[in-house]
Amino acid sequence: MIVLHDEKVIALKAHKVGGTSFEIALSRYANDTSIITPIILNDEKTRKDLGFRGPQNFRYSVWDFKRVGKRKLLEAIVNQKMPMKYWNHINAKNVCTKLGDNVWNSYTKISIVRNPFDYMVSSYFWGVDEKNVLR
Repeated sequence: MIVLHDEKVIALKAHKVGGTSFEIALSRYANDTSIITPIILNDEKTRKDLGFRGPQNFRYSVWDFKRVGKRKLLEAIVNQKMPMKYWNHINAKNVCTKLGDNVWNSYTKISIVRNPFDYMVSSYFWGVDEKNVLR
């Protein structure tokens, strides 16, 4: 997921639709205020090699704990890192809740939709790939 505040764009990422390539391309337009969720290390390397911004602003800030409560603060202390506020395949409802109605309603939302047949074929071959088979 990427949020570009200057462009007023929210890019939501669905599974198995080529979203990572699109997300890398959008990173080119990000600035300090943009929200960029992490992707797998090989793809992060590609993004870095292109000179685009990497993951940023996707974790809760210290100031967020006033709203999210003590449990999240305790998790951060135990895990020794700030928990994620936004993640790669976050759904639209969660993004709306976290960004707020004003941002959600005034920004353009984009996502990639894939032909359902191609999606099923891709999902099948991803599932039978030995490295992805659950044991």
